[in-house]
Amino acid sequence: MITVIVSVLYGTPEKLPGVALGLPLLLDLERSAAVLATIALVLIFAFLTSRGHLPTQFGNFAYPSIERQHDLEERVAALDRRLKQRLIPLEDGKRTSDEVLPLILKDLSEMSDRLEAVEARRGV
Repeated sequence: MITVIVSVLYGTPEKLPGVALGLPLLLDLERSAAVLATIALVLIFAFLTSRGHLPTQFGNFAYPSIERQHDLEERVAALDRRLKQRLIPLEDGKRTSDEVLPLILKDLSEMSDRLEAVEARRGV
């Protein structure tokens, strides 16, 4: 409505353009539509860029529906479960290594002591 008022205040030219079809009111409506379309485009652009969507991504832009959001959450949960299942053998292996490592260190220490004793007897 404001754009129509501004267009009327701006005035009409003496010779109307062809798109006005000779009607000053139609020219005012067309001006208003052009201004509103421009404002809408600028606002949409500002809104999408504020959401982190670059102009190159506008063609693929769509908000996920609630069902799609739920599907995505289920997929993430399934991936989380799969990752945890993969970690179990690794954690078991680490636990086993932690249990065996002191025994191996003890054996290596005993072998080192024996080697030192043998080298001491040989005089090396």
